[in-house]
Amino acid sequence: MTSVECGFVTLMEYALGLEPKQRDAASQLPVHSLQTSGGFKYLTLTYRRPIDGRPDLIYLVGVSGDLIDWNDSPSVTTLLSVTPGSDGKETVIVRDNVSTANQSGHFIRLMARTAN
Repeated sequence: MTSVECGFVTLMEYALGLEPKQRDAASQLPVHSLQTSGGFKYLTLTYRRPIDGRPDLIYLVGVSGDLIDWNDSPSVTTLLSVTPGSDGKETVIVRDNVSTANQSGHFIRLMARTAN
């Protein structure tokens, strides 16, 4: 099965510790949500990856107001937590630094690229 057939790009499957030749369960894919802090709502991304990530990859969380121009600078998001699991994976939660009250449309995504 190719990455097109299973619906996920092979590099991202590797980054998340998924099996590239199997259909992935929706529960293993990154999930966005809204989190309230200080009375404001923030866009949040939760994803699972192998514990300590992949040393040959860089994980980036980007935000965009139009789905065209993405900003993955570390200053636009906050790492809220990294929680190891008993299955060899950890859960990572990252939050946008700008509340949804200040934005009409906003998006968040996970990207991975090779470290070299």
